[in-house]
Amino acid sequence: MTDNQKKQADKFWEWFSKNNEKFINLTDNDEETIDTLLDEILANLAPFSEELFVYVGNPTEELNDIIISADGEKDNFAMVKQMVSRAKPVDGWQFTALIPPKEINGIRFDDLIIPIGDLAFSPLINSENVSLVNIVIYIKDYNNRKSHPEFDNAIERILDLILGEECYEYITLTAQKEWKDDTVNTNILELRDYILTKVEAYS
Repeated sequence: MTDNQKKQADKFWEWFSKNNEKFINLTDNDEETIDTLLDEILANLAPFSEELFVYVGNPTEELNDIIISADGEKDNFAMVKQMVSRAKPVDGWQFTALIPPKEINGIRFDDLIIPIGDLAFSPLINSENVSLVNIVIYIKDYNNRKSHPEFDNAIERILDLILGEECYEYITLTAQKEWKDDTVNTNILELRDYILTKVEAYS
Protein backbone atom coordinates (compact mmCIF):
# COMPACT_ATOMS: atom_id res chain seq x y z
CA MET A 1 0.00 0.00 0.00
CA THR A 2 1.42 3.36 -1.03
CA ASP A 3 1.83 6.32 1.32
CA ASN A 4 -1.06 8.04 -0.44
CA GLN A 5 -3.27 4.98 0.02
CA LYS A 6 -2.39 4.90 3.72
CA LYS A 7 -3.37 8.57 3.96
CA GLN A 8 -6.66 7.97 2.15
CA ALA A 9 -7.42 4.90 4.26
CA ASP A 10 -6.90 6.90 7.45
CA LYS A 11 -9.12 9.70 6.11
CA PHE A 12 -11.87 7.20 5.35
CA TRP A 13 -11.80 5.67 8.83
CA GLU A 14 -11.69 9.11 10.43
CA TRP A 15 -14.76 10.11 8.39
CA PHE A 16 -16.57 6.91 9.30
CA SER A 17 -15.79 7.31 12.99
CA LYS A 18 -17.41 10.76 12.96
CA ASN A 19 -20.45 9.67 10.92
CA ASN A 20 -21.00 6.07 11.99
CA GLU A 21 -24.29 6.65 13.81
CA LYS A 22 -26.26 7.21 10.59
CA PHE A 23 -25.25 3.73 9.40
CA ILE A 24 -26.31 1.84 12.55
CA ASN A 25 -28.95 -0.79 11.73
CA LEU A 26 -28.69 0.30 8.10
CA THR A 27 -30.63 -2.69 6.78
CA ASP A 28 -33.70 -1.65 8.80
CA ASN A 29 -34.22 1.21 6.34
CA ASP A 30 -36.17 1.12 3.07
CA GLU A 31 -34.30 0.10 -0.08
CA GLU A 32 -33.85 3.65 -1.38
CA THR A 33 -32.34 4.83 1.91
CA ILE A 34 -30.04 1.80 2.06
CA ASP A 35 -28.75 2.54 -1.44
CA THR A 36 -28.22 6.22 -0.61
CA LEU A 37 -26.24 5.42 2.54
CA LEU A 38 -24.13 2.77 0.80
CA ASP A 39 -23.38 5.24 -1.98
CA GLU A 40 -22.19 7.72 0.64
CA ILE A 41 -19.80 5.15 2.09
CA LEU A 42 -18.50 4.22 -1.36
CA ALA A 43 -18.04 7.89 -2.27
CA ASN A 44 -15.82 8.38 0.76
CA LEU A 45 -13.98 5.13 0.04
CA ALA A 46 -13.34 6.07 -3.61
CA PRO A 47 -10.23 8.25 -2.97
CA PHE A 48 -8.60 5.12 -1.54
CA SER A 49 -9.91 2.80 -4.27
CA GLU A 50 -12.88 2.68 -6.64
CA GLU A 51 -12.48 -1.08 -7.12
CA LEU A 52 -13.85 -2.12 -3.73
CA PHE A 53 -17.34 -2.78 -2.43
CA VAL A 54 -18.89 -2.47 1.01
CA TYR A 55 -21.44 -4.55 2.90
CA VAL A 56 -23.05 -3.20 6.05
CA GLY A 57 -25.10 -5.26 8.48
CA ASN A 58 -25.86 -5.85 12.12
CA PRO A 59 -25.19 -9.50 13.05
CA THR A 60 -26.44 -8.82 16.60
CA GLU A 61 -28.50 -6.12 18.28
CA GLU A 62 -25.38 -4.71 19.92
CA LEU A 63 -23.02 -5.00 16.96
CA ASN A 64 -22.87 -3.54 13.47
CA ASP A 65 -20.48 -4.73 10.81
CA ILE A 66 -18.74 -3.30 7.77
CA ILE A 67 -17.20 -5.73 5.32
CA ILE A 68 -14.77 -4.30 2.78
CA SER A 69 -14.81 -6.55 -0.29
CA ALA A 70 -12.30 -6.76 -3.14
CA ASP A 71 -15.27 -7.67 -5.34
CA GLY A 72 -13.55 -10.91 -6.33
CA GLU A 73 -10.26 -9.36 -7.47
CA LYS A 74 -7.46 -11.48 -5.96
CA ASP A 75 -4.86 -8.80 -6.70
CA ASN A 76 -6.66 -6.49 -4.24
CA PHE A 77 -6.96 -8.93 -1.33
CA ALA A 78 -3.78 -7.75 0.39
CA MET A 79 -4.72 -4.10 -0.09
CA VAL A 80 -8.14 -4.66 1.50
CA LYS A 81 -6.57 -6.42 4.50
CA GLN A 82 -4.09 -3.58 5.00
CA MET A 83 -6.84 -1.00 4.63
CA VAL A 84 -9.06 -2.62 7.27
CA SER A 85 -6.08 -3.08 9.62
CA ARG A 86 -5.79 0.73 9.80
CA ALA A 87 -9.31 1.16 11.18
CA LYS A 88 -9.53 2.59 14.69
CA PRO A 89 -12.04 1.00 17.10
CA VAL A 90 -15.56 2.43 16.98
CA ASP A 91 -18.07 1.47 19.69
CA GLY A 92 -20.67 -0.95 18.40
CA TRP A 93 -18.83 -1.74 15.15
CA GLN A 94 -16.58 -4.43 13.78
CA PHE A 95 -14.62 -4.13 10.53
CA THR A 96 -13.93 -7.14 8.34
CA ALA A 97 -11.61 -7.54 5.37
CA LEU A 98 -13.15 -9.68 2.61
CA ILE A 99 -16.46 -11.52 2.81
CA PRO A 100 -16.07 -14.28 5.42
CA PRO A 101 -17.44 -17.82 5.09
CA LYS A 102 -20.77 -18.65 6.68
CA GLU A 103 -22.05 -21.73 8.41
CA ILE A 104 -25.04 -23.07 6.49
CA ASN A 105 -27.06 -26.28 6.54
CA GLY A 106 -27.94 -26.00 2.88
CA ILE A 107 -29.64 -23.71 0.42
CA ARG A 108 -33.02 -23.23 -1.21
CA PHE A 109 -33.72 -21.74 -4.62
CA ASP A 110 -37.47 -21.75 -5.30
CA ASP A 111 -38.47 -25.42 -4.90
CA LEU A 112 -34.88 -26.68 -5.15
CA ILE A 113 -33.46 -27.67 -1.75
CA ILE A 114 -29.86 -28.88 -1.41
CA PRO A 115 -28.66 -29.84 2.10
CA ILE A 116 -24.95 -29.34 2.69
CA GLY A 117 -24.62 -33.06 3.44
CA ASP A 118 -25.55 -33.84 -0.17
CA LEU A 119 -22.28 -32.39 -1.48
CA ALA A 120 -18.70 -33.67 -1.60
CA PHE A 121 -15.65 -32.67 -3.62
CA SER A 122 -12.58 -34.08 -5.31
CA PRO A 123 -9.57 -31.88 -6.17
CA LEU A 124 -7.83 -32.06 -9.54
CA ILE A 125 -4.33 -30.93 -10.50
CA ASN A 126 -4.21 -27.61 -12.34
CA SER A 127 -1.15 -28.09 -14.54
CA GLU A 128 -1.07 -24.43 -15.60
CA ASN A 129 -1.22 -22.97 -12.10
CA VAL A 130 -0.59 -25.30 -9.16
CA SER A 131 -1.77 -22.67 -6.66
CA LEU A 132 -5.29 -22.85 -8.09
CA VAL A 133 -7.68 -25.68 -7.30
CA ASN A 134 -9.81 -27.41 -9.90
CA ILE A 135 -12.60 -29.34 -8.23
CA VAL A 136 -15.28 -31.84 -9.08
CA ILE A 137 -18.44 -31.55 -7.00
CA TYR A 138 -20.35 -34.75 -6.23
CA ILE A 139 -24.05 -34.25 -5.59
CA LYS A 140 -26.61 -36.70 -4.33
CA ASP A 141 -29.47 -37.17 -6.81
CA TYR A 142 -27.52 -35.05 -9.31
CA ASN A 143 -29.13 -36.61 -12.37
CA ASN A 144 -32.58 -35.54 -11.21
CA ARG A 145 -31.62 -32.17 -9.74
CA LYS A 146 -29.47 -30.86 -12.61
CA SER A 147 -32.46 -30.05 -14.81
CA HIS A 148 -33.73 -27.43 -12.35
CA PRO A 149 -33.18 -23.91 -13.83
CA GLU A 150 -31.61 -22.69 -10.56
CA PHE A 151 -29.37 -25.72 -10.02
CA ASP A 152 -26.07 -24.15 -11.15
CA ASN A 153 -26.82 -20.95 -9.23
CA ALA A 154 -27.52 -22.96 -6.10
CA ILE A 155 -24.22 -24.85 -6.30
CA GLU A 156 -22.24 -21.67 -6.95
CA ARG A 157 -23.98 -19.92 -4.05
CA ILE A 158 -23.25 -22.78 -1.64
CA LEU A 159 -19.55 -22.65 -2.55
CA ASP A 160 -19.52 -18.87 -2.23
CA LEU A 161 -21.03 -19.04 1.25
CA ILE A 162 -18.98 -21.87 2.74
CA LEU A 163 -15.65 -20.70 1.28
CA GLY A 164 -15.84 -16.94 1.71
CA GLU A 165 -14.46 -14.40 -0.75
CA GLU A 166 -10.76 -15.20 -0.38
CA CYS A 167 -10.98 -18.96 -0.87
CA TYR A 168 -13.72 -18.88 -3.50
CA GLU A 169 -11.46 -17.03 -5.93
CA TYR A 170 -8.90 -19.84 -5.88
CA ILE A 171 -11.17 -22.54 -7.25
CA THR A 172 -12.45 -23.54 -10.66
CA LEU A 173 -15.52 -25.73 -10.72
CA THR A 174 -14.51 -28.23 -13.36
CA ALA A 175 -17.43 -30.66 -13.25
CA GLN A 176 -20.50 -31.82 -11.36
CA LYS A 177 -21.16 -35.53 -11.00
CA GLU A 178 -23.55 -37.98 -9.43
CA TRP A 179 -22.69 -38.98 -5.86
CA LYS A 180 -21.34 -42.53 -5.55
CA ASP A 181 -21.06 -43.97 -2.06
CA ASP A 182 -18.09 -46.16 -2.99
CA THR A 183 -15.97 -43.26 -4.30
CA VAL A 184 -17.03 -40.15 -2.35
CA ASN A 185 -15.28 -39.59 0.97
CA THR A 186 -14.43 -35.87 1.09
CA ASN A 187 -16.97 -33.70 2.89
CA ILE A 188 -17.63 -30.38 1.13
CA LEU A 189 -17.03 -28.56 4.43
CA GLU A 190 -13.38 -29.68 4.26
CA LEU A 191 -12.87 -27.77 1.00
CA ARG A 192 -11.98 -24.44 2.63
CA ASP A 193 -9.20 -25.95 4.76
CA TYR A 194 -7.89 -27.81 1.71
CA ILE A 195 -7.71 -24.61 -0.34
CA LEU A 196 -6.04 -22.59 2.43
CA THR A 197 -3.38 -25.29 2.87
CA LYS A 198 -2.73 -25.46 -0.85
CA VAL A 199 -2.55 -21.70 -1.38
CA GLU A 200 -0.23 -21.28 1.62
CA ALA A 201 2.07 -23.99 0.26
CA TYR A 202 2.54 -22.15 -3.04
CA SER A 203 2.50 -18.55 -1.81
